[in-house]
Amino acid sequence: MIRKLFLLMLFATCSYSLFGQSSFYHRMETAIDLGVCDSTYYYEGTLNTGDYSNDYVLPSYKEPDFSFGNEIFFKLTLTRSMDVGIGINGPSEVGTFAHILDVTGKEVDRLNLGYADLCISLLPGTYYIVAESMDYGAGKVVEEGLIYLYIYIDEREIGEDFYYPMDLGTFGSEFTVSHTDNITEYISDYEPGADNHDDYHDMVYCFTLQSPVRLTLENSSEYCHTLLKRWEDDVVEPIYAASENLMYYDLEPGIYYIHTWALGWGYTWQTVSLTGTPIPAGSSFSSPTDIVGEYYGTAFYYDHTFDTSVFVGSKMSFKAGSEVYYRVTFTQPISLDVCNCDSEVNDTYLMVYSLNQELLYVNDVAWGRGACDNGEHAYLQIPYLSPGTYYIVVDGSTNGKINLFINGVLSGPVGDDPDTAIDAGTYGLLFTDTRDTSLYGDRTSGFISGCTPFNDVFYKFTLTSPMDLRVSHCGSVLSETHLGLLDSTRSMLYSSADSCEIKVDSLPAGTYYIVSEGNSANGFITTNLETLVSQDSLSPTSTQPYVLSYVPTVATDDVLSLADDEVRHEIQYYDHFGNPTAKVQHGFSPLGHDLITLQDYDALNRASKLWLPVAYGSSDGSYVNPGKLSQTARSFFLYGMDSHPYSLTVYDGSALNEVVEEYGPGKSWHTTGHSVKNDP
Repeated sequence: MIRKLFLLMLFATCSYSLFGQSSFYHRMETAIDLGVCDSTYYYEGTLNTGDYSNDYVLPSYKEPDFSFGNEIFFKLTLTRSMDVGIGINGPSEVGTFAHILDVTGKEVDRLNLGYADLCISLLPGTYYIVAESMDYGAGKVVEEGLIYLYIYIDEREIGEDFYYPMDLGTFGSEFTVSHTDNITEYISDYEPGADNHDDYHDMVYCFTLQSPVRLTLENSSEYCHTLLKRWEDDVVEPIYAASENLMYYDLEPGIYYIHTWALGWGYTWQTVSLTGTPIPAGSSFSSPTDIVGEYYGTAFYYDHTFDTSVFVGSKMSFKAGSEVYYRVTFTQPISLDVCNCDSEVNDTYLMVYSLNQELLYVNDVAWGRGACDNGEHAYLQIPYLSPGTYYIVVDGSTNGKINLFINGVLSGPVGDDPDTAIDAGTYGLLFTDTRDTSLYGDRTSGFISGCTPFNDVFYKFTLTSPMDLRVSHCGSVLSETHLGLLDSTRSMLYSSADSCEIKVDSLPAGTYYIVSEGNSANGFITTNLETLVSQDSLSPTSTQPYVLSYVPTVATDDVLSLADDEVRHEIQYYDHFGNPTAKVQHGFSPLGHDLITLQDYDALNRASKLWLPVAYGSSDGSYVNPGKLSQTARSFFLYGMDSHPYSLTVYDGSALNEVVEEYGPGKSWHTTGHSVKNDP
C-alpha cells in the first residue's frame, strides 16, 4: 500500500513533464471557454491584449514579416463538425493575428485578420483560438491595446463530411439509386488533407442496407476518386474493381458511406450510382454453394459443373476467370481426390480452405497417375482431412464451364495415427480428452521406441514460444497407462510408465505429439495437457506514463516482503493527457500471458469504447499499441472473432456530457440498434 501511494504521488508530481505539454499549456487551461457547440453560435467581445501575456511563440521563419505580442486564448468544443469564422469589428487599436490549435496544441491554421476573416471547417473535437497582437515588420516591440473580436459558428452543408452525409436512402436486396452533384462546391475535409486552402474537394454520401447485397458502385466523373467506407478510416474492400470508379461489393446489412474527392476548381460534376442485387450462391466465401454429396458405404461422391461467366469479375489473382466457391462439411476423417477433369475451360485452378479461410491445399498443373488427361486441369490428392467445414474454390484462365469432381474415402477414427492426430491446439493450451483405446489400433509397437504393444491414441499440439508443460493420465479409468511425448519427427522425447504425468520446463517452440496407451490392457484414458508461458520478469514501458500497483494474494502486513507468487502486478498506462488507456494485469491469463483491457476516448476526450480484455502475447507488463490490441480483440477466438468486441458510450451534445445511449460488447448490440437508451 505504501509503495502504491508513493507511486501515485510520484505520478502526480511528474505528470507535467511526463505528458510533454508545451510552454503555453497553462494558457490552454485558463482559456476563455466558449462552451460546447453543436449548432449556430456567435461570440463578440472587446478585449485588451495588455491584460494578457506573450506565451504562444510562432517560429520566426513561419511569419518573417510580422512581430507578435500578447495573445488571448479561447477554448471551443465541437460535438459535430462545424464551419468556424474569426474576424475583427470596428477600429481595433492593434493589429490582430488569429491561430487555431487542436487539443494537443498543434497549429491547424492561422491568418492576419487585417486581410480577411479566418474561415475554416473543423471536425468534432476541442480547439483553441488564439487572438494575438501583431505589427508589420520583423523585430519590433508590439504595442498592446483593444481588439474587437467576433467568432461565428455555422452548421455545414449536407454532404460535407461523415457527420453531415448526403443520405441516399434505405434499401432491401434490389435497388437502383443515383445522385448528381458539383463536388467543387464542397470543402476538403479528409483527402488528401494537405491544408485548408488547397484545391481539393470532397463529399460524403450514406445509405443503409436491410439485407445482404451484391452492390455495384459507380462514379461518372473520371476526375473523382471514390471509396466505400464504414466510417472515416474504415475502408470496405471491393470484391472486384473494374476501375477506380466502378467497383463491386458483397455487403452485409448495415450503414455505409461513400467518400469521393477531386482536385480542381470551377465545375466538376459527378453522378454517384448504386445498384443492388441479391448475392448469387457460389460467388464468395460469404455466399458459397453447399456441397451435398452421396455416400456409398465409406465412399463419398460429388459431381457438379458451373458456368463462371454468370459472375462479375475475378476476386483472386491466380487466374483471370471468375471463381466458384463451394462449402462442404465432413463429420468423419476422410481422404479426397478433387479434380476439374471434365471442364470446358482448358486451364483451371483448385484451392481448399479451412473454415477460417486459411489456404490448406492448392494445385494449378498436375501430370501423372490419377491426374487429368489435360495436365492443366487441376487435380488434388488429399490423404487426410479432419472432420470439419471446408471451402473448395475453383478458378479458370477464362470464364466458362468448370467441372468439380470429388471422390472420397472415409478414414479411421481421429487420433488413430500421427497423421490423423487429434489437434490439441496452438500456443497456450488447456486441453483434456477421454478416449477408449479399444476402438483404436496399435501403431507404435516396433516403430516408436519405448511404447507398449497395446492400442494407442495420438494428439498433436504446437507451441509458438517456449512454455512449461504438464501432460498427464491422472484420474483415468484405466489405471495402468503409458504416456509418451514425441517431437515433430515422431521420436520419443519423454515417457512415463511409472507415473501418470510428464512435466517439462521451457519446452522449445515447435510441433509435438502425445501418445496415450495402456500399459497392460486397453480401456478409457483421459489425457490432460497444460502449458504455461515461461514467465518474463516485470518490465513496464518507461516511455509511457504508468502506475504500478502491487495486489497481495495472501494476508500480509508488509506487501514488500511477499514473494512473486504471492502478489499480483497491475500496470495502468496513461496517454500524455492523463487519461487511463491500457490496463495490464501481468501474467494474469490462465496460460501466463498478460491480460490487457483497453479504454478508448472520443474526440472530446470522453470515455468511449471499452474493449473486452485480451490475453496478449507479451508476459512482461510492457505497453502494447492500442491499434494492435483492438485488432487482437477482433480476432480473439474466445469472442468468436466478433467485429465489435467493445462496449460503447454515446453522449448528448451538451456541456454536461450526459450519457444518452450505451451499447454492450458484441456485434448484435451495435448493428441491430439494440442499445440501452436514456431518456433526456
